[in-house]
Amino acid sequence: MLAPPGGVTGLLGPNGSGKSTLLRVVAGVQPAGRAAAPSDAANTRTFDGADLAALPRRERARVLALVEQDASTDLPLSVLDAVLLGRIPHRSLLAGDSDADHAAAHAALDAAGAKDLADREVGTLSGGERQRVHMARALAQEPRLLLLDEPTNHLDIAAQLHAMRVLRDLAADGVTVVAALHDLNLAASTCDHLVLLDRGRVVAAGPVSEVLVPEVLEPVYGVRVDVLTHPRTGRPVLSFDRG
Repeated sequence: MLAPPGGVTGLLGPNGSGKSTLLRVVAGVQPAGRAAAPSDAANTRTFDGADLAALPRRERARVLALVEQDASTDLPLSVLDAVLLGRIPHRSLLAGDSDADHAAAHAALDAAGAKDLADREVGTLSGGERQRVHMARALAQEPRLLLLDEPTNHLDIAAQLHAMRVLRDLAADGVTVVAALHDLNLAASTCDHLVLLDRGRVVAAGPVSEVLVPEVLEPVYGVRVDVLTHPRTGRPVLSFDRG
């Protein structure tokens, strides 16, 4: 992996740069040999000394969870039942949901800001509500590596900040988090480490202060970048212009 353990890594890049593909390759959802996969993908699948691609699917699901962008289902599932799907890797194939599974699911819903949705059907939810439920399902899975593709998609500002705070709390508990993000200022305010992709290649990787600089960003995004300093946090604040 290109992500330091126990931190929040932001995966950045323009549309089509390979962010979603790289996450799917690491998660084992998509093979690395496909032409659309970033050229670095085959070297990013080692975690905690194990080759993720070589792990049996069930064992891999106990290590990592993937929250995909705009995931949906046509099944008439309640939100609670959808979140309980995250517990499947932790129980025997024929076992039903235990009290511990229900406790983990409710805790995950609470952490994701979705506890009031537990009895709703997933198909009736708004995009932002579904996004929180997908986050809760991943949290219920209790992964050591959490991969997220645009986790703030469809969320309003307050919900975006809550989602990123959840990721920071997970990292503080030792979970390695990798999130594909479009909002560079959100990445600047939250992440410990950044990986910048362009046309399927990693062009920069390192601390926020080393990646979010004009000489790195301007050739990739094709815009003028000014970097300011937040008066309270000391983190970068970016301003963009077509130049």
